[in-house]
Amino acid sequence: MINCALIGYGYWGPNIAKSLNRIKGVNLVVICDKDLGRQAEAKLSYPQAEITNDTDSLFDSTNLDAIIIATPASTHYQLAVRGLKAGKHILIEKPITTNTVEAKSLIELNKKVKKIVMVGHTFEYNPTVLTMKQIIKDDGLGKIYYIYSTRVNLGQIRGDVNALWNLAPHDISILNFLLDTQPFEVMAFGACYLQKGIEDVVFAVLRYQGNILVKIHVSWLDPAKERKMTIVGSKKMLVFDDLDNEMPLKIYDKRVDTGEVARGLATEYKIKLHSGDIYAPQIENKEPLLEELNHFFGCIKNNKQPLTDLENGLRVVQVLEACQKSLVNKNKWIKI
Repeated sequence: MINCALIGYGYWGPNIAKSLNRIKGVNLVVICDKDLGRQAEAKLSYPQAEITNDTDSLFDSTNLDAIIIATPASTHYQLAVRGLKAGKHILIEKPITTNTVEAKSLIELNKKVKKIVMVGHTFEYNPTVLTMKQIIKDDGLGKIYYIYSTRVNLGQIRGDVNALWNLAPHDISILNFLLDTQPFEVMAFGACYLQKGIEDVVFAVLRYQGNILVKIHVSWLDPAKERKMTIVGSKKMLVFDDLDNEMPLKIYDKRVDTGEVARGLATEYKIKLHSGDIYAPQIENKEPLLEELNHFFGCIKNNKQPLTDLENGLRVVQVLEACQKSLVNKNKWIKI
């Protein structure tokens, strides 16, 4: 039996706790949150667990094997450091830290303590994203030309991080996962409307090797909720709609065929548009968060390296940090 503590019972914490209750061999023994109202909610839902606001007792406990950190991003690093020094396995929600120095520091610390540390990039355990990965691997789309994603809604408005750090980690982790690399250059621009110094909307442009261009649009100030990614390839095109429960993935048999035609001394391009069928592949009915948590505890039991390990988290933070640097430097292109 793995005894686990959950720090943070705000927006995402209740979802984690609910999933933990469904995993055999895992015992949620402590839920920690500073807010009295959230403590009361946790006590009603999990009367068997200890409810506390004292993180010190968690790190001192000899009864705990693992700690899940679902607190504001600015607190991730210090909590993770204390957890690792206390000999606990750690799952940290995204982003793993708010800068690359701290992310690298966690990597160096874990080389000494050798614990299982994982970042909660849930979409890398999403069956739709895994299907997309396989399609790209099988050359189903041909050469990838460009990608654009939209992650917008009215709320949840944060006061600790901007929309980039709050929302874009999802898209960046998906992109790095699908393309098996990270961008080499980024540029971002955005605007603060509701709070001074905190961007409510951000547009980021990422350049990946192979002339792959990516645009990310994130905002918590938008009239409609949208979670969508479009990939345009030389053979086919793909749309992932995370809000479509019936057909989240659609493959479009659309492309543009080009060829050169000699016209005397000049060369012209012959362009032919192809528009075929739309195909919606069957996607396994699996819950990404549950898959992620099962993977975390499986790695603890079998002493295996997690798929979304500290290095994975670092690569996402490097992109976020470069985008943030572009935001504050008049939208300059920033190398990674």
